[in-house]
Amino acid sequence: MTRDDTPDRPASLGDAVEMMRATLGRRARSRSERADLHVGDAEVSLTVRHPPGGCCGRGWTTARLRVAHPAAFTVDERPSWWSFEPPGDRDDVLGEAIAAARGHLGLLGVPRVWRAGARASSTAISRLAAEAASLAWARCDPTARATAIAFAPPARSYVYAGLLADARGHLARVVAAWPGLLALGAAHTHGHAEIMRLLLDGRSIRDVVDGTLGKLRDRPGARRMVREAPIDLDGSVLRDAIAGPAIDVNDLPVGPDARRTWYRWAATWRRVIEGRPQGSPIRFGGFVSRHALELEAIARAERTDAAALLSSLLARLDRTGAPVPDRASSPAREMARLRAWQETPGVAARHRRE
Repeated sequence: MTRDDTPDRPASLGDAVEMMRATLGRRARSRSERADLHVGDAEVSLTVRHPPGGCCGRGWTTARLRVAHPAAFTVDERPSWWSFEPPGDRDDVLGEAIAAARGHLGLLGVPRVWRAGARASSTAISRLAAEAASLAWARCDPTARATAIAFAPPARSYVYAGLLADARGHLARVVAAWPGLLALGAAHTHGHAEIMRLLLDGRSIRDVVDGTLGKLRDRPGARRMVREAPIDLDGSVLRDAIAGPAIDVNDLPVGPDARRTWYRWAATWRRVIEGRPQGSPIRFGGFVSRHALELEAIARAERTDAAALLSSLLARLDRTGAPVPDRASSPAREMARLRAWQETPGVAARHRRE
């Protein structure tokens, strides 16, 4: 969807409810040829019908957003999450439904009439999904919604549902002091519901942090990295940053933008080193940790990303056996050495072959 497709959000919850009642009724539905939108008192659902003979025998996909307590966001009854934004290129409940529908629109072997109307059907499904997002947004608790949307999209529905269940205010205090813990909880493959239950029960934050981190709790500065994480940092980035070898939390810069950059480079370093079966010098992580902001400026100037830049620097070390840069090394000098090496006759051609 383009920005122009963003649904208009009413000025207040009361205005939204009145608008919905005027257009769809208290309990109503809207439909296209291939999708139905259902609106209830506390729930909005979008059902997308696949063409006959769709793959895996599935004839429909239902994205359901229940925005009252107990909040739930599911695709075909499978737990999912909602970004609280118009549907786009993401894996939340509405994005999954649209992706499934569009995937089937292009299937070979479906009736010719369906293929001919694929563009119109896709547009109609996108419109209904945008309408579903707007209606669900309007029916949310406004205070919990305002708090939740400060987080990264994958954590928002997790935080929102928790706030609706926060009868004693325990979670509100976690949001204020340890937002990174909630980001980690949302990204937890298993146990995210248990993490939320412990927080709502008012358990010791230190104990919940340690339990959420698992083996990563033994990393130097792990708890501090959770506590200092910006509220909108993705939980997977935070976890990878904590796991980055030789990353030092004492290098953490001041200011949310600088901190987001630092966490992202620390996480990228962890992912790069994991993808190197021959292993890597661990102290290179200290170079990344100490100079993340300068490396970011270099990457922008070179029009490349963190992973590509780090991989190029490491490739030179692998091929030349040059000394490994560390915390005291200069990123500018390392880049000058990298450029000189890349310009050596035969190096570029060798890279292309590899």
